[in-house]
Amino acid sequence: MQATIIYAASLPTTTTKVSIGGKESKCSVACAIKTVGEFYDDPGLYEVVAVVDTPADTEADCEALFERFNVGDRAGLRIRSFSVGDVVAFESGRTFVCRGCGFKEVAPAPSFLASVPRAA
Repeated sequence: MQATIIYAASLPTTTTKVSIGGKESKCSVACAIKTVGEFYDDPGLYEVVAVVDTPADTEADCEALFERFNVGDRAGLRIRSFSVGDVVAFESGRTFVCRGCGFKEVAPAPSFLASVPRAA
């Protein structure tokens, strides 16, 4: 099975509402993605950085990829570490966003993922 690693990029400074600790607050979309781990159905905010093999499509596999793209070989790429707001999209259709602690499944999987640009 393959997993596509998608990093949050080109983050706007526009304001959005988020729920932090049960309280609604306003912050920038960049803050919502990188601090809270929100997911936005907008292809302009993301870029594909790698497609890698993975045993399955579970949250445990996401954790293994997180470790690989932080303390591991990063698939041999010279890229920043995997962080909050970044996305793992499995070929099975399951998609997860990295949160401050763990991963959250994005369901249904966003339709735009096939059109996310590859990183240069």
